[in-house]
Amino acid sequence: MKRSFIFLALCLMMGVAFTSCKTMSPAEYEAMQRKAEQKEVLERQLVELQAAYDSMQQNLKSEIDAQRIQLEQLSEREVKVTMPQDVLFPSASIIIDQSGRNMLSKVAASLRQAPDTSIRIVGHTDLLPITRSELKQRFTDNWELSAARAAAVARVFIWGENINDKRISVVGRSHAEPVADNRTTEGRAKNRRIEIFLEQPAY
Repeated sequence: MKRSFIFLALCLMMGVAFTSCKTMSPAEYEAMQRKAEQKEVLERQLVELQAAYDSMQQNLKSEIDAQRIQLEQLSEREVKVTMPQDVLFPSASIIIDQSGRNMLSKVAASLRQAPDTSIRIVGHTDLLPITRSELKQRFTDNWELSAARAAAVARVFIWGENINDKRISVVGRSHAEPVADNRTTEGRAKNRRIEIFLEQPAY
């Protein structure tokens, strides 16, 4: 009796006519059950993602109002935080300063509200080649530099904020995705940035 009730509930949940359910094989029933469980997970992830976005709006309000960072809800499945390089890193450095760590700590507090989502950290540079000796000694080009800065953010989340490392991926995009004109000083400053994407995992 209990199995029949669960069976009927699943049919109703998945929008399947009861007459069709009665003719299902055990394998078809199990497939429908897996689909229902997956749907429940996806719906929970969307709720978590919205909660994380709302939390960031509150936690980072002063930084957003001061235009130090940018917060965007790209879709119901994706949120993006953009931080200019100088908000996190001193000039010619890949070491995040204390002010940057404090800001990342606020972001991490919101990331914890969506534990089933993935975190993608993307580093970007401007078009100019590396000229500072401190960086030239360590990095061949901007591809390596952008990846190193994205990795520095990941380490703060993992080691400093106890974010599960399985959620995190790191990408260095160098100058390949500019958001402003690299011919101007202001444009190059906008292009040197870190983007943090909070995303619902693909299934």
